[in-house]
Amino acid sequence: MGNIRNGYSNYIKYYLKADVNASSLKMDKEPIGWDDDDLVLKRHKQYHGVFFTFTNSLRFKGEAKNYIQNAYDLGGINTNLFLTKEVLKKVDGDIKFVRRYTALADFNTKKEKDGILEINFNDNDLEEIIKSHETDTFEIERTDSIDGDDIGFLETNKTEIKGRRINIVGESIFKTSRHSDTKIGTHWLTPLTKLVTDNQTRHSEVEEYQFDEEDVFGIGAENMFYDNTEIYTNDSLVNVRYNLNFSIENARRFITVHLKRFDFDNQTGIYNEVESIELLNDIFPTSYKTGSYSIKGSYIKTLKNTEALMLEFRIGGNYDNFSFDENVKSNIIVEEEVFYDSSPSLEFIFTYDLVDRLMQILTGRKDAFYSKLLGRTDILNTNGSPKYAEDGEWGLIGNMSGLWIRAFEKATEKYKSLKTSLKDVIDSLKSVANVGISIETFDLKQRLRIEDLKFFYRPEVAVKLPSQVTNVEREVDSSLFFSGLEFGYEHSGDYSNDMGLDEPNTRTDFVTPIRKSKNKFSKISKIRSDEYEMERLRRMPQLTFPNEETRSDDSIWFVDLKRSKGLNYVQTEPEDRLEQLEDGTYAQGIYSPETYRSMFFTPLRMLFRHDWVFRAGMEKYLDKYIRYISSDSNSNLRMKFKGEQAYTESTNLQVGALGRSKFLPEKVKCNHQIDDDLMDLITGTTKVEYPKGSGVFEEIPNFYFKFEWINEKGQIERGYLLELKPNDKGEFLFQSANENTI
Repeated sequence: MGNIRNGYSNYIKYYLKADVNASSLKMDKEPIGWDDDDLVLKRHKQYHGVFFTFTNSLRFKGEAKNYIQNAYDLGGINTNLFLTKEVLKKVDGDIKFVRRYTALADFNTKKEKDGILEINFNDNDLEEIIKSHETDTFEIERTDSIDGDDIGFLETNKTEIKGRRINIVGESIFKTSRHSDTKIGTHWLTPLTKLVTDNQTRHSEVEEYQFDEEDVFGIGAENMFYDNTEIYTNDSLVNVRYNLNFSIENARRFITVHLKRFDFDNQTGIYNEVESIELLNDIFPTSYKTGSYSIKGSYIKTLKNTEALMLEFRIGGNYDNFSFDENVKSNIIVEEEVFYDSSPSLEFIFTYDLVDRLMQILTGRKDAFYSKLLGRTDILNTNGSPKYAEDGEWGLIGNMSGLWIRAFEKATEKYKSLKTSLKDVIDSLKSVANVGISIETFDLKQRLRIEDLKFFYRPEVAVKLPSQVTNVEREVDSSLFFSGLEFGYEHSGDYSNDMGLDEPNTRTDFVTPIRKSKNKFSKISKIRSDEYEMERLRRMPQLTFPNEETRSDDSIWFVDLKRSKGLNYVQTEPEDRLEQLEDGTYAQGIYSPETYRSMFFTPLRMLFRHDWVFRAGMEKYLDKYIRYISSDSNSNLRMKFKGEQAYTESTNLQVGALGRSKFLPEKVKCNHQIDDDLMDLITGTTKVEYPKGSGVFEEIPNFYFKFEWINEKGQIERGYLLELKPNDKGEFLFQSANENTI
């Protein structure tokens, strides 16, 4: 490995330390095979953090072999056995031993032959734990880790959810079947209909053609096109728009049409008429009549949840045929706005605390997670000092389960804890927030770290290779060319009625200028943000619907929150994130924009957070457009975030107007000799302000910065480290950096 000193000497020390042993072992010889196998630095393809791995096994004899075998005998395959390499360095004017790296034994690979124990090592015990259990689903309110360690009760927060004003639309069309009656006397009809959309089950089909008005029990729910229901306990503002086109043959004396309102008495089971609106009154006392009628109009009323609506047709005498016109659409459309008070104290957990809880469950530790992006100023270190100097951009993003939204009490029988997996949470954050993930060592312990993906692709140069590189190979990175883009949520577009057509936080597809690639850039979150389904659940609280189960009780939502003087946290309002549009509203193309509060999570917002990544393969097409092709529901939402221009969710976007890509679709493989000083630089850190403008400086690993080298043409080139094999000639793999300023 170039000029790196590998042999055991006065400059290098090796230690073995097992968690089942009280003492460590200072080795008198280096591990066998160390010269042939050193660490490899490799950027994770999905998480983008750089991880250390070891390519081959190491061999041990004598005292070292016995120490390893004893550790296995005591702790079995779960034993944590660390091999640490220390090198002598000058630090702040002093010569001292410092740790170069620590490797973890993999007892799955242990074998012994001829008195020599052979075992593989990797860099990261926490990575192994996460890999083993990241897909496991846990109830986050459990009080012990997977190893039985006590992690205490889950601490949650309370917030007021003011709710969404929703306009639910239901439509039914009249069946064209003909009806005749030769009976003398007055005939009462409620024409048959079929549903187009059901208006949250309030709008219903008419199933009975006629009834006897003298028998009050003959008027039932089957005659109502808008029926009473237990779904809502509050009043509803209802706008009924009717379009009736029908004909009759040889009718006698009169035809009348009334829109009637009834109040259902739960005690007697009777519908009591409370209002009758005359829509038609055609009297012809001395003759028969054959003809067609067309009636259009609307009826607006605030109704109680026990009230119902019906169309009543009365025809005098016998008649030959009554039917609706087959060639002209006859329908009833009901627009309903249900009034529902805010929920003043619903339970939630911050996204930071959700990830932290999952890490506690996996490790038993309360210091196994770190994130400035998700952090808050009220998160404390063990000594009581603030862990974070400011709230991160996603620090006040909360999560709620369906049952928390429904205000289920924990002590009740049907209550279930919010449950999820670390993978689902991380994948959702990758999709919605565009984060990267690493595992870092802090205070001699490893911890999971989640930050904005840009954290892992710093714009500054931290490492300059001193000599010209050799054996240069260049390869097109086909993984960065995308012909299509998809953003949104796994649970979306599954609404059974028209209210879903107004929901923007579903799934949206775009097509790019790339024509010769099958790759799709797909970012789909398992955690939801659709307000309509959230509002439906909120209007079904446990107090009113204790035994009702819904398809979304186990779902999890993102909630955009802010600090408040009264309650600790409340929902953000449109004015907190948006600027007013030309008409003075904060959003257009959506019902009740003043109560829409999930603007931070729309598919277009997701696209903008990822634009600098997928633009990498489109640098040759800056004048071309990414074009909207489809959405599961509302793509007409138009908003203007502060400091930006106004966008509609279905906007066609010019490639050159998107965020500048940090890298290009080219990989560069090359060789460069590595000595101790260069290795120390690569595995060292650089102090920078992070987040920018915070006034807080942090030592960030140099392998997240740009590398600079002299290429085969004698030119300076830059890129991001993808992989480094320091052994032999020193083999680098870089992602070419985008040095264009546009």
